Amino acid sequence: SRPRIRRVDLMRSIGNGVNRPIPYKISTGPCRALICHCPIHDEKSPSFRMWSTGSFYCFGCCFAGDWIDLIIHFYQPADTDELLRLARQFIRGCGSDSDQAIFDFMRTSAS
Repeated sequence: SRPRIRRVDLMRSIGNGVNRPIPYKISTGPCRALICHCPIHDEKSPSFRMWSTGSFYCFGCCFAGDWIDLIIHFYQPADTDELLRLARQFIRGCGSDSDQAIFDFMRTSAS
């Protein structure tokens, strides 16, 4: 199953990494997207969306992917163990099966 992530924690951590806060809001309606300024490029209006599935898209620079792609882009983990350690920080309800869920998610995202 797809691991549920804490989108707010992920964006706060990325904001700390780029040395600027990333203010956000959660949209109303069925998709409940996290809306914020893109952490990749400077912009005046928020064009970055991250959905509850962990997928994201920036309508300004067309950067798209899932939350694992964001971790890889901003943290550049040296190996799978480091990526797994970073990913664990943003998983909701980290249970004993969370590592397998992360690996399954990374495998399906790569294909």
